[in-house]
Order: sequence, then C-alpha cells, then structure tokens
Amino acid sequence: MSRKHIHPLRNVRNRRDLTIEQLAEEVKLGTKTIWSAEHYRPISAESRRRLCEYFGMTSQELGLIVDTGTYIPLSEKESEISEQTAFENADSILLSRRTFVMGTALFPLVFRYEQRSNKSIPQEAIVHLDALTHQYRDLQRKGVSRLESGLRGHIATIQNMLENTVDDRDRNELWRILAKSQLIARLDITKEQELGRAKTWNELSIAAAQYSGDAVLVGATIGHLAHLSFMQHHDSLVANHLISEAEEFAQKHSVLNGWFTIVKAAIASKDRKSEQCEMFIAQATEIAQSLPQIEECTDAFYTDFSAASVDAFAGNCLMNLGKSQKAYERLTKLSLRDLGENRHASTFYDIARACVAFGELAMAEDYAMQSIEKAVATNRRYIIPRFIGLAKTIRRKDQHEPHANAIFERACMALEQS
Repeated sequence: MSRKHIHPLRNVRNRRDLTIEQLAEEVKLGTKTIWSAEHYRPISAESRRRLCEYFGMTSQELGLIVDTGTYIPLSEKESEISEQTAFENADSILLSRRTFVMGTALFPLVFRYEQRSNKSIPQEAIVHLDALTHQYRDLQRKGVSRLESGLRGHIATIQNMLENTVDDRDRNELWRILAKSQLIARLDITKEQELGRAKTWNELSIAAAQYSGDAVLVGATIGHLAHLSFMQHHDSLVANHLISEAEEFAQKHSVLNGWFTIVKAAIASKDRKSEQCEMFIAQATEIAQSLPQIEECTDAFYTDFSAASVDAFAGNCLMNLGKSQKAYERLTKLSLRDLGENRHASTFYDIARACVAFGELAMAEDYAMQSIEKAVATNRRYIIPRFIGLAKTIRRKDQHEPHANAIFERACMALEQS
C-alpha cells in the first residue's frame, strides 16, 4: 500500500488534534496561510515565527518555506541545530547548499543520497526535494524558461536516492516527486522541433506516477500527454482516447476533470464541432465556478485550472470557431492576475485577434505589442509569426493601415533579434 506524504506542519497539527481553523485562531493567522504552509507555499517571516513559537519547533522541522522561495532557518541557532541533526541522524544524506540563479530566482538546498541502501530516507530530505520541485513549477508559471538543465540535476538526485533505498514508503514518495519533476521538464519545452523530447519526458512521468501508486497523478500525467499529442499531431482520435483513459484514473478529482473538459473543448474546436465545443466550455466554466477558493489556487498537477484559465481556453476555442463576439466577451473579462505569466503571450494574441474582428485596431495593436514582449521574455517565440499573419489580415482591407504596419514591423524586428 502506498502512503501519501504528510507535510510536517500538518503532521504536528494532527497530533495535537487541531483543525486548520483552530490552529489559525490560536496563532492569529488566516486559514489560507496555514493551508499554504501545509502545501509547500511560501509564507511570511512573521507567520513562520508565530508557528515556530506555538509549537516550539524550528522552521525546518515544520517544513516551512520563506516568502522569497528559499528554504532556510529563521536564525543562526536554528541553522546549527538543523545541520547537526542532519549529519548525526542522516549519515546517508549529504546536504549541500548548492544554489544557482535562473533569471532572478535562487534555488535552495539540494540533497544527494549516497550508499546506504538498507535505511529509509530522513523525512527532511523528502520535504526539501518536494519543496524544490514546487519552486521549479513556480518559476515556470512566472515565465522563466530553459529550466530543463537544472531539472536534469534535480531528477538525477531523486533517481540516485531511489537506487539506494528499498523502503517502499520512501520509494513511493520519491517516485511521486520524480513524476512531477519530469512533467515540469516536459512543460518547459516550447520549441516545435523539440516536441519529441517533451513527449519522452511526459512518458517518463507517466511511468514514475504509476510506480508511485498515486492513481490521480497517473491520470494527470496521461492528461498532459493527451494535450501534447493534440498540439503536436492534431490527432483528435488519439487525444480523446488518452483523455478518456486519464479520466478513469482521476475519477472525481474536480480540478483535473475541469481541465480535461477544457482540453476536450480545444479538440472539438479544431475539429470544427461547434456545438460540442461550447458544451464542454459550459461544463468547464461550471466546474471552475464551483471550486472553493482555496482549491482554485492549487496547482498540484500543473493544469493551472481556474476561472481565468477557462476564459483563456474558451476565448481561443471560440476564435477558432469564428465566434469572435463570444470570444471577445470571455477574453476581455478574464483576470490576468490569476493566469500564470507563461500563459500571457498566447492570451494577449487571442485578445488582439478578437479586437481585430471587432475593428478595434488601436486596442489590437496594444495587445499585440504586449504579446510580442511577453513571447520574447518567456521564450515563446513561436507566437510571434502569428502577428505577421494578423497584420496581413488587417491589410487586406487597407494596405496602408498604420496599426497593421506597426504590428508587422514589431513582429519582424522580434524575429530578427531571436
């Protein structure tokens, strides 16, 4: 039987028979702060201090992550205690403070497991590996690209630990973290000529998820393969088959099923099945609106499913079907704050072409410039040529249209610089 890993804070809270609401009241914090901490989300220094004082434990013992994204103790004293504990109780773990900069991002401790195959892995090592995986995903959502080289080292660390432990519970947890890390590597690849490598990462993540025993994670990884297969080959039959398989594993997981539904809408739009597409959009919208606010903020399976992402997907689907008015309504009301920056370039493009359909060319130019800027910043340059086509569409009515010329020139300049 697999064992789901329990966050240290949640573990100690459960031992004291406290609900999230009761703990929040005891330490004078919001329930969302407690929930965030128990899901490896960064919380403020003041929140960490209150929790540490209440439980009489260090921030590392409670598995707390600082709000800058680095995983460090609250004080020099805590640092001495945590390092002493690590080396005395985990002689099979080498803690190295290896950091590297990716844009403005600083990664925390990376663990290397060595030699001792008959002992289970100290809990602290698994907590750190999982936290590091979350940080990679957060960077990805912020639009940081080319994470794959760093992820390869992270993945190698997890694989090394797997090779040196026979404890089934630890192995299940390591397989789970490995599956998520490989999935991030798959999502990091944006160039069309590299989709074969993306597919390989996705297939590896499915295998790791199967070894972890986490059926819902298996469903998520298969769902991502369905999405990739559709994007890569536009093979609706294969994509729909994979989605059906993914749904069987995910069962009633609301976020995943909502995401599967919007992917099915995208497939239907490409197949020009207008009625079916709009039915799926309506279903996904209903699921997104029914999600509790706290669940809507989760990204456990890297779907980014929320009301904002449904609007973005729906706008794209409706534009593909020629329903520009409905697309415009969905796209202009969505909250960009709730959408990862890695999605901004494509969303701005869809808004720009919806504006063109309505003859709002000044607004179309504004969104086009924002899209091109984001595409360059997040290494999604495949979006830029679309604006050359958009400019040509405008020019068919007026060869000298100034907004079309501005869009065309900016897109050409961005391509020349790439």
